[in-house]
Amino acid sequence: MISPDFSLYRKMPLCMQKWSTYQGRALAHWWSENGMEVIPNVRFADERSYEFCFSGIEKN
Repeated sequence: MISPDFSLYRKMPLCMQKWSTYQGRALAHWWSENGMEVIPNVRFADERSYEFCFSGIEKN
């Protein structure tokens, strides 16, 4: 499964961008814990979101 993509819009408040990122990561974690293979979907909107967009994603 590819983790869900909750959109990040450039004009969206930063807290909403973080919430959208959290929702996708939370579902991906739950799927993984329940035996599904998950491919992370990473997305960022602008320089504000770049800091947290890769948090919690394993390298390689």
